[in-house]
Amino acid sequence: MKIEGNIFYFADPAGQSYAAKLGGTDTPINGDLSHTTVSVKRIDSNTIEEIESRDGKVVEIARIAVSADGKTLTWSGGDKAKGTAWQFVAQKQ
Repeated sequence: MKIEGNIFYFADPAGQSYAAKLGGTDTPINGDLSHTTVSVKRIDSNTIEEIESRDGKVVEIARIAVSADGKTLTWSGGDKAKGTAWQFVAQKQ
C-alpha cells in the first residue's frame, strides 16, 4: 500500500487491488468476486480509514495507522456482518 498525491493504492498477494481517491466515492476492488467497493479517507497525517461496502451496505471498516516515527503499522477493523474485530501490528526492523 502507498499514497501518491491524493490516491491510496492497495494490493494483496491474493490478487485483490484498488486505487482509490482519498475522500472520494466508492471504488471497485479488482479481483474481488463479491463485488466489494471501497472508499478511503485521511483521518490525520498518519491514519487512513477504509470502508468496504457490498450491495450498498457497509461490511467492514478498517483504520491503517503508521506511528509518528514510521516504525509501527497498526491495521485494525471489524466485520460488520459477522460482528468480529481484528488488529494487526507490524514493526519495521
